[in-house]
Amino acid sequence: MEVLTNGRYKSTEHRAVTHKEKDRLAIVTFYAPSYEIELGPMPEMVDEHYPCKYRRYNHGEYGKHYVNNKLQGKKTLEFAKIQTNNSS
Repeated sequence: MEVLTNGRYKSTEHRAVTHKEKDRLAIVTFYAPSYEIELGPMPEMVDEHYPCKYRRYNHGEYGKHYVNNKLQGKKTLEFAKIQTNNSS
């Protein structure tokens, strides 16, 4: 979501809270586009006030990067960021 909105909406990491005395049941589901789909900021999220912050990439490239970097959460977004001299 963060890439699609050019950083206007921040993505969050999944976090689970456990309880010492109660069991927790989790059902894992995954939703992702096809590996061939190209992703990047939506055109309506980029203009002179909001310059493009992320490059376009295909989802397979992102998935490979995510797994090869040991599932490091939001750090994976760094691979799609356009590097500038004043980026934080």
